[in-house]
Amino acid sequence: MLAPFNLQADFDNSGLLIGASDQPVKSILLALDITSEVVEEAVNLGVQLIISHHPVIFKPLKHIETNSPVDMLIKSGIGALCAHTNLDFAEHNTSVCLCNKLGIKIREKFELCGVIGEFDIEITTKKFIEIIKNMLNCQSFRYTDSGNLIKNVAIVAGAGGDYINYILKKDVQAFITGEIKHNKILEANSAGIMIFELGHYVSENVIMSYLYEILKNKFSNLDIIMSSVVSDKIFYA
Repeated sequence: MLAPFNLQADFDNSGLLIGASDQPVKSILLALDITSEVVEEAVNLGVQLIISHHPVIFKPLKHIETNSPVDMLIKSGIGALCAHTNLDFAEHNTSVCLCNKLGIKIREKFELCGVIGEFDIEITTKKFIEIIKNMLNCQSFRYTDSGNLIKNVAIVAGAGGDYINYILKKDVQAFITGEIKHNKILEANSAGIMIFELGHYVSENVIMSYLYEILKNKFSNLDIIMSSVVSDKIFYA
């Protein structure tokens, strides 16, 4: 299996969160997050199932707000299948997808969801920034610059800042992640490791394109659609 649900972390809530397992499905919408806009898109497209990375129900609900994504899904009869940490911990996980998207050759994996990649030749920070912007279609992100050339890169998609203690033990010049705290950045600075903080959405959304290709090839009888409205709605001034 691609990402068995028994791989998920204890705190997680992955699986079929809304709908019945025997519900007939002819078309599927893929989105990193299930927002109200995504559910509306699904209704307009007439799909029966949304597959997302982030769970539409993460913590126990004591109240369902009218017109919330959960409420809209239930009323419309659209199911929600969410693959979160089980996908992060899978063999071909979010970090692997991010590494491949950036054209970085994978050298090794560490912990459950991190990878170390390497370029064929050393590159400058400026060149690395160009690669990230071009390959991920993002215009702005936070980074630090030690002034050194980059050959080896650690990658943890999403909220990977807490993995810095493992990365400090690795022979890398840069660390790419979605989110990292200030004190972790300072630790990396002291070790001469450059930080490239892309934002959670940008660092993980690459997995959806991978899922699209997998599902398209495996279920040729289904209509698989990538969401055109999903977004974290973050802008940089």
